[in-house]
Amino acid sequence: MFVGAIGPARDVILKSNIIKVLKKQNLFITSGDATDSFDKICKKTPLQKKLSRQSNY
Repeated sequence: MFVGAIGPARDVILKSNIIKVLKKQNLFITSGDATDSFDKICKKTPLQKKLSRQSNY
């Protein structure tokens, strides 16, 4: 899981082959979101999905 990756770091993650291993569903905005997902407490909202997968490339 990756939490809080922003800007260039997120771009590198999304451009590289590592995203194929990690899967986009394992990118999170906050550690609370990641913990909730791991514990299967709640699912990402459409906005959370959009923001966690946003890139600048």
